[in-house]
Amino acid sequence: MEDTGFDISGLAPQAAPVVQKFVRDVLSENREAIASVAVIGSAVTPDFIPHCSDINTVIVLGPSADMGILDSLASMGTRYGRKRVNAPLIMTKEYIEGSLDVFPIEFLDMKLFHHSVYGTDYFCDLDIQQGALRLQCERDLKSKLINLRQGYIYAGGKKKRLSDLLLSAWPGILPLVRAMILVVNGEIKAIGREETLKQAHDVLDMDMGCLYEIWEIKQGKRDKSLNDVKALFKRVYDLIDELSVRVDKISI
Repeated sequence: MEDTGFDISGLAPQAAPVVQKFVRDVLSENREAIASVAVIGSAVTPDFIPHCSDINTVIVLGPSADMGILDSLASMGTRYGRKRVNAPLIMTKEYIEGSLDVFPIEFLDMKLFHHSVYGTDYFCDLDIQQGALRLQCERDLKSKLINLRQGYIYAGGKKKRLSDLLLSAWPGILPLVRAMILVVNGEIKAIGREETLKQAHDVLDMDMGCLYEIWEIKQGKRDKSLNDVKALFKRVYDLIDELSVRVDKISI
């Protein structure tokens, strides 16, 4: 624990100095209004990539907070945006408790991948119900199918547009897959990208190779022809479709 009153020990080494300065600046003007600051997402996993991955945070407000804190945070936006620090999610303890059944996938990922930098850890003991997870999985998977169809039409056969469509779908796919593992298996460990896809292959008995390929495109490791991108799109679409069919049959 730092003598500043907050803990950056659980963060990716490249993200820690940026988070340290960000939290110090946030607290310098708003400490009385803030109950907690947590880092979520890749910055607390081995998946963090310097100069590529974003740094995401959640600020939980205390009872004395008012709208003034939003102005204070807004004044930091441009400065920290250049350092890939996204605008923080702003919540209250009551909001978290009342939203677990509405956004169970998002809160599952916060529970799995968070590090409490300052104040109370509101995410370690979240009670996320499998029934709520199953329902959101079904809704989000079917929404993704609609978005993929619409995006494919919009792409008009252009390789870059199709690649961008697959890349835009990537961030939401892993949380869905993790939620599906929990719904089917009854448990899941706090795991990164590689382990998630391996466990999904075992638990769901499905080939996750197309998701590895999206990641390779994102990393610039693979340049595909238009036909290759079309073939990859079909595999991703078929995977999402199969997951939507499977979750629809699960009874909890």
